[in-house]
Order: sequence, then C-alpha cells, then structure tokens
Amino acid sequence: MENNNKNKKSKFMQVMQSKVTNTMSALMILVAFASFLAIGFNQESYAIPDVDSTMGDSFTFKMGDSYVTNSTNGTAFYMKLLNGNNGSGAVPVFCLEHTAQINDNVTYTKDGENLISDYGLLYILANSYPNSDIVNGNYKLSDCPAPVQYWVTQAATWLYLYESELKDNGSVPTSSLNYLSPEQIAAIKGTTEINNQSSGTTYYIGNQGDKVNFYNTFVAKLVENAMEVRTTPNKNIVINRANNDISVTDDGKYYQTSLISIDGVVTTGGSFNGYELKLKNAPEGTQIIGEDGNEIKGDALSNMSSNTKFYIRVPVNKISENNKVLNIAVNASFKTLDGYYYKATGLQTVTTVKTINSTISKPLDIDLTYTPDVPDTSMSTTQSIYFIGLVILLCGIGIIYANAKPRKSE
Repeated sequence: MENNNKNKKSKFMQVMQSKVTNTMSALMILVAFASFLAIGFNQESYAIPDVDSTMGDSFTFKMGDSYVTNSTNGTAFYMKLLNGNNGSGAVPVFCLEHTAQINDNVTYTKDGENLISDYGLLYILANSYPNSDIVNGNYKLSDCPAPVQYWVTQAATWLYLYESELKDNGSVPTSSLNYLSPEQIAAIKGTTEINNQSSGTTYYIGNQGDKVNFYNTFVAKLVENAMEVRTTPNKNIVINRANNDISVTDDGKYYQTSLISIDGVVTTGGSFNGYELKLKNAPEGTQIIGEDGNEIKGDALSNMSSNTKFYIRVPVNKISENNKVLNIAVNASFKTLDGYYYKATGLQTVTTVKTINSTISKPLDIDLTYTPDVPDTSMSTTQSIYFIGLVILLCGIGIIYANAKPRKSE
C-alpha cells in the first residue's frame, strides 16, 4: 500500500502543475493516557453486566441487615446493608458520606444528568460488588458471600474518599462528611470477620479457621488503585498514524496518508466497541481504504470495528487552497460502567453502578499538501570553484590555440 520514492519523482512534473503548494505538514490530535493497574492485584478480564435499569431517576431507600465487625483490638465498626428498590428488585446502594444521616423508606432522586466525576470512586464501584472479579492469592472476592463483597466495597469507598480529601487538603477535619476516626480506621484494617446482627451469622474470607484479613486481602489494593486513577478519564480515544507522510499512488491520481488506527482506552472496566468516520471539507472523490486495499464506504463507515486500520486517498486534481486540510470526525463507541449520584434533602448522598453506552468524538485534521522528493542538484563551494576554474582553463586554452594558429599568407 505505501508508495516508493521512485514513483514520487516520476510524478514530479504532474504534481508541480497541481494547485497544491510545495510544503508538507500534518496535524494529528493525540490523547495521552497514563497506564495503571500494574499494582498488586491480579484482575481477570470480564464481560461487564447489563444493569441499565438499575435505579432509574429515583428509588425508595431501604435499610437491610446490620453488620458489626471486630478488629484485633476489639474496636467495633458498624455497617448497614443498604438497598434501593425502583420496582425491579433490591439493588445494593453505597454511601458516600460516612458521617451523614440515613433514614429508612426515603425517596432518593438522581442528581440531574451528572455522571460520577470521581474516577477513583468509579473504579471501586466497577471492580467490586456486584461486579466482583478480583483475585488476591488464593482468594477471589466473587467467591465470598454477598455481605462480604458489600462490606469490602463500602469500606473501600469510605477509605478512598477519606484518603482523597487527605491528599487534596492535607487533612480531614472532624466536621468533614468523609471523616473516619483513628479507631474506625483501625477497626476496618483489623477486620477478619463480619457478624450479622439479625441472624447471628458470621462471615469470613475463605474458611473460618483462616481468619483472613479483609483489608489486606481486598480493600487496600482497591483503594490504592483507585487513588492512582482518580484523575484519569474513564474512557478515551487515541488516534495513531504510522507517520505524517503524504505519498502519491502508483497511478498518480491520488494523494494517500500513511496507515491510521483508532484505539479506545477504558479505565474502569468495559469495552471499546468500534467507531464511526465522518469526513468534513473532503474533496470530491475522497476514499477510505482498508488495510487490505479495499475501499470502505457507505454504512461500513458508521460501523468500523475496533481493530480496523485505514488509509485516506484524495484525488490530486480535486485539491485546492480551500480544501487541502481534510477534517475527519472520529466517533468512538464504548460500553462502560458508570453511575449517578442520588440525593435526598438533608440526608447523605448515595450511589450505585450502571452500564451505559456512550460516544466520544475526536477530530483528526490532515494537511494534504505534498512535497515530492526532488534530486539534490546543488553544488558545493568546492565544486563551484572547480567548475569555474575549469571554464576559465578551457577559455584560456581556446585563446592560446586561436593565437597560435598560423595565418594564411595574403
């Protein structure tokens, strides 16, 4: 697919007669993405569940069983299992303000259309209950009883919000809604069992005899990873070009870009489903050419698979000063886990996770100005002096020869 330099030179006179200027530049918009998740956990890949109807615009808040945990120093830490019900069954709900009031049988309403803006929080919600697929050594969170998964998620949420405020402000005052006392933090970190106050059931990680620490096994790494990604966008697009060269096809009719690929990056679990290409300010006859050499057109441009790579071809005789910059809109489709904040007047904010399908758009602008490879015909100073000297020498020889030639007698 890529064209060689010989072809460029052979087309030189044709290109020079076109309306395109003889400078070449290209603009490509890239989105940097910092990698993460190389921190401790072994996190298995998983297909995210469809939970689009989780909460809707509002739900009735119901408190379930109460749990008490006991750390090694005997400090008690209480947690209430919280459920939301929008008519389709109970859904786990997580508190975001540890010290705020909660009441039973209260209607919570979605906070406008504002999705969760804290990506660290979203990371915890997306990678724990009810989407638990976290492995640490011999223990997998999804193998634990639901109350254990819920406890790990809620404890990680509170500790993460506490540590976020500590990092941003240098302290977490006792008046803060994210405040956890030293005793409460010690209780969370020392927990090896959870007791259901209603049924008297005791829950562990693994067998009862193991006495595995909840914080060390799951909570610590959830919080650590969440702190790493809290300022990283949940989903993004990276547009790659093999290089910025513009070449000429073998038949001399088209300018062609180098190979272009579109990568979708998802922070908190999910999938990049593919993308759509929309040409703007495109000269007549512009083509999208797949890596296999076949043209991609029509409906196929709206359903480009995530691994499709392509070239762009533009007719040489259709380019003018008004359209030599080709504008392309890349609309990438994602399926990700996101969530909304839910609020009730005078009570604390709660949240849950839901699956959403969303689109991100990025521009790709390509300058189609083409500069062919021109042979270097310039001479160095030494070569110039030699050439001038040679001319003078030849002229001198000519003069001497002319003067030395015998004249005919008259």
